[in-house]
Amino acid sequence: MDSPLRVLHVLGHRSFAEIGQPVLAVPDEGRGLLAVAGERGFAQTATVAVYGTGNLACRAVLRTRFPVHALAFHPTAPLLAVGTGEYDGGYFFEGELLLLDWGQGCPTRRPAP
Repeated sequence: MDSPLRVLHVLGHRSFAEIGQPVLAVPDEGRGLLAVAGERGFAQTATVAVYGTGNLACRAVLRTRFPVHALAFHPTAPLLAVGTGEYDGGYFFEGELLLLDWGQGCPTRRPAP
């Protein structure tokens, strides 16, 4: 008997499933890492993830309020700098510079003054 149910896609069953559609990638060949930024998704947040290049296992994920425009690994510390932002269509630019501690798997927080 044929089933009326048909599977079209398996969500999360592909490389870079955490970030959605990739828009930017930066390698750290010395440490075997790849940082990938995805475009804004359903929740209107962009996502950045750090993967191991050997097996593409996800090591850390960061959600951002703005689209990601720049990624850079720190040369020695387990940090990834993430530059985000957007224009309002005029002269106003709003964005953030974030640091992702991919060793701990969380964004770094600056103590409040």
